Amino acid sequence: MTLSDTDIWVFVGYFLLVILTGLGIAFLILSAVLVTVSAIRSRKASSLIKKDEEIYKTSTIFNVSAILICAFLGVLYYVFW
Repeated sequence: MTLSDTDIWVFVGYFLLVILTGLGIAFLILSAVLVTVSAIRSRKASSLIKKDEEIYKTSTIFNVSAILICAFLGVLYYVFW
């Protein structure tokens, strides 16, 4: 009994299906564990982080220059694309 090319590709396809299914199941299980552990830790650590709103404020000059730089890069992208 000899194997044809079709038989080999069916075997390879089945092998890949089994491997990818196993990897998919492992990914889903590990993702669930990660989300669960993260949710448990965030409840415990939420009171440990003190947020100071002052560090997120930027000056008007910075905001305007950031917008101008983004606009300039957008124009360059449009021209050279």
